Amino acid sequence: MTTKTRIVLISIVVLLMGALLTFVLRSTFSWLLNDIQVPIVADKEGLSQTETSRIVNEIFTHANLTPPQIGEQNRTPEVYADVQDIFLELKAANVEIYIMDKPEGTTWRIYNKDGLQYQLHWANEPTKTTTIHNRQPVAPSTNNHKVALIITGTHYKNLRPLIHLETPLNFAIEPTSPFGLRNAVEGARHWHEIVLDIRKATTFEFDSVPFATSVLTDMTIPQSSLQTIVEDTTLPVFLDALPTDDTKHIWTIDISNHTAKDVAQWIQSLPATITLVHLSHWDIAPLH
Repeated sequence: MTTKTRIVLISIVVLLMGALLTFVLRSTFSWLLNDIQVPIVADKEGLSQTETSRIVNEIFTHANLTPPQIGEQNRTPEVYADVQDIFLELKAANVEIYIMDKPEGTTWRIYNKDGLQYQLHWANEPTKTTTIHNRQPVAPSTNNHKVALIITGTHYKNLRPLIHLETPLNFAIEPTSPFGLRNAVEGARHWHEIVLDIRKATTFEFDSVPFATSVLTDMTIPQSSLQTIVEDTTLPVFLDALPTDDTKHIWTIDISNHTAKDVAQWIQSLPATITLVHLSHWDIAPLH
């Protein structure tokens, strides 16, 4: 083979490799562009409403108790001490259930993957009233304020100290947040609600944050798939003082200047008269 022929063959091989490399790069770039435009679709894991009802009904029936109705219910016929084994059976069956001890009794909150399904109340033994200097008997206060706490200012935050709390929380995630995807996924997996915060957004898609069930905005928007929370209807709260206004059921707290650990400690120190709930809770869910 002559030198000229060898040079021609090498040139052909180089050209072919260059063409192949160009094809691979263009295909990869096109795939990345298409992948970026595909919205993230995620489903929250857990039991459906039907599955939750079936398990709850079976366990209560096996214990010779009337199964609860969906919604809120007082379970006065039973003694709470006699039903604690049911709680363990529900946990063992992977039913999401929480216990809240209050001065007036104990509450079970049972969730399916889409939201709160049962709220069962067992009253404590009647507390004897006391008479002081022939005054009217004084009974202990049972005031209870249900509040949905929306946590904002999460843009660059590691929210794990808050995410790992069992207290129902609502995390406001901005559509351009660098950690928004991770915080939304982890928050939803720990049974918190995710809120799409569009107050500062110029452009956005309603599916830009996975698991979002609400949208926080500074104006009313025509949106039917997500419940709308208008900022003016909420009550801003701060770590150094609790609000005196007990008429508003949706609070917002900006944590941009606080650590998630400090906010978690503040949440755990809230008075027993304040019960934190999800935004979807039927007692406070805003109307469209």
